[in-house]
Amino acid sequence: MNKILLLIIAFVLFQNCESGYEETSNGFLYKILKKGKGEKIVYGNYVYVWFAISTGDSTIFTTEETKGKEALLRDPATQSREVKDPVLDVLPLLNIGDSAIVIVEIDDLMRLTEDLKDVKKLYYTVVVKDMKTVEEKKKEEQEKISRRKEADENKLLKRTENLKSNSKSSAVYDRLRSNIKNHSKHPDLKKTDSGLEYIIFKQGNQPLCQSGEQIIVHYIGMQEEGLVFDETYTFDEPFSFTLDKGRVIRAWDEGIQLLGTGGEIFMKVPPRLGYGATGSGPLIQPNATIYFYVVVQGRK
Repeated sequence: MNKILLLIIAFVLFQNCESGYEETSNGFLYKILKKGKGEKIVYGNYVYVWFAISTGDSTIFTTEETKGKEALLRDPATQSREVKDPVLDVLPLLNIGDSAIVIVEIDDLMRLTEDLKDVKKLYYTVVVKDMKTVEEKKKEEQEKISRRKEADENKLLKRTENLKSNSKSSAVYDRLRSNIKNHSKHPDLKKTDSGLEYIIFKQGNQPLCQSGEQIIVHYIGMQEEGLVFDETYTFDEPFSFTLDKGRVIRAWDEGIQLLGTGGEIFMKVPPRLGYGATGSGPLIQPNATIYFYVVVQGRK
């Protein structure tokens, strides 16, 4: 479709010799080639535009997005753009479905570009694909997040089933799930001054893990309702990190220093020691309390 459109534009350019053009607010000559049936473009909305730049003899640029390149069209009265953009300049004059040609005179600065040194004018082909209000755009993004969250949850539900049946992870999974429900009654439950609640199921070999060491662990992370949001057992790939250097959440830096190699710990992580007020991705909500069972596999 784009090639056909460019052929039409080339025909218009050379047959009409730039007759019948009007001016935008910044003095660019433009002509509407095809009238669409959509509503008028309005400042403050997201506009989706396909455009191409031609020298008249050849096309030097086209947008790749089939749905049109997204742009938030702001009122120029509230902006201070030193460089005038012919596409943004012509959009308020168009409707959805319109196509137009905009002519840009080449200045001395643009001629410094090797490909433009002998070019006098550039021709912008502009096709308005669609428009969305800020509210529509926000709703679309929220729906994308929901779909991604649902897909992630479905994927993790399958991984949860694998954890239950895997000989290496089933005991860890069961212990984590059980202690999320019953940790408050466990006789070995302890709480640090920072608010980390933990149960050490196995101390591991002495000496304990030290700040600055590279620690290798297997783990399962779970929400209170039982959804596993992360783990290392499915692909049997332990996680490696440098302890106490801000590479992991604060609860890990604190809790793992209580263990040696081979140690195992259950941790109830309050938001301030986990992902805080922002959460992490679609699965860990803001201000969420999360739970881990971590097994120290090794250290360097």
